[in-house]
Amino acid sequence: MNILRILVATLALSLALPPAGAFAQATKPPATAPAAPAKADPKKAATPAKAAEEDDEPSSADAKKACDAKWKTEKEKTGAKGWKAYFTFMSKCL
Repeated sequence: MNILRILVATLALSLALPPAGAFAQATKPPATAPAAPAKADPKKAATPAKAAEEDDEPSSADAKKACDAKWKTEKEKTGAKGWKAYFTFMSKCL
């Protein structure tokens, strides 16, 4: 008999409460309209866009490999150690 009362109470409670998703939707702030885009700079609009070429510049991976080689020689020359020296050198190199 007690089990039946518990089941009836659970069913009544589940029907009385809104689902969790409905609560989340009801409490979200209203979506705002996106801001208007800024006016384009006439100087930038007048210059033609540069065509992307594969051989324009070395990729960042190539640049990092070159800097790693430079770091190795710098480390041997100065005896620098640790991540701070490495990141300081790399920030100047890249």
